[in-house]
Amino acid sequence: MKLFKRQRKVRLEFECIACGHPFKRRVDRVFVDLNTFEKDPFGHEGRSPYVIPERIVCPRCQAVDQFELASSSCIKIQTEMLKRIVIKPDPDDPIQTIRFGLSDGTPMHPLDGLDMYAEQVSRHPERTDLRVKYANTLRSLGYVEEAEAQYPAVLERDPTEMEALMNLAALHARRAEKRATHDYLRRVIACARQSRHPQRDQFSRIARLVLDGEMKLDDFRAEAPAQLLTRPAQRPPSARRRTSPRRRKKKKRRSK
Repeated sequence: MKLFKRQRKVRLEFECIACGHPFKRRVDRVFVDLNTFEKDPFGHEGRSPYVIPERIVCPRCQAVDQFELASSSCIKIQTEMLKRIVIKPDPDDPIQTIRFGLSDGTPMHPLDGLDMYAEQVSRHPERTDLRVKYANTLRSLGYVEEAEAQYPAVLERDPTEMEALMNLAALHARRAEKRATHDYLRRVIACARQSRHPQRDQFSRIARLVLDGEMKLDDFRAEAPAQLLTRPAQRPPSARRRTSPRRRKKKKRRSK
């Protein structure tokens, strides 16, 4: 799988909130946050369950990320989701179901998570761990330029922050900038011994594979550690499954 070169796209209909202009566009990826979808499939009461990890620009007024998905597109996505229940999930499928959450397991909408990290970074600018999480979330949601501006700020405070180095290497690899990619990977190896990052051995191993020519830049991009903080979602629970605990309790009472 190549993270940044996807051939399959999905065509969706949008309506600009700023000027009301309807328009269509093909997108590479749509994340369906099941925590939100199960409560409000069309997003009428709050955040939309459909997260598009790229900038959407209105062709008329040039407003950025000020849009609503047309009802027809919501139904289209839901139809495709139902197909995936029967068909084996494809990692290159443009429509992916996720359950977004924090590292402690707290469920949260991806955009709420982004706002939360932005607020925490503003309150605690010295916390490099928070800034890395903020940058990773930005990158995962398609805000690559904003993410790339955060990683150097991390390295100013901690030049040995391996995850920031790896992500910057991956961003340069995305643009096929081999020299810059290798420079950051050499820094990863140099600081591996003194780093306390839980993935330091994995990062160092991948860096050596790329530098030794045993891993291509395209393959390295697919393994770069800047994914959404999610876990793969299974089939949404049915009403029968949700009521099963009560039934089990009743059975236990009868047995007594």
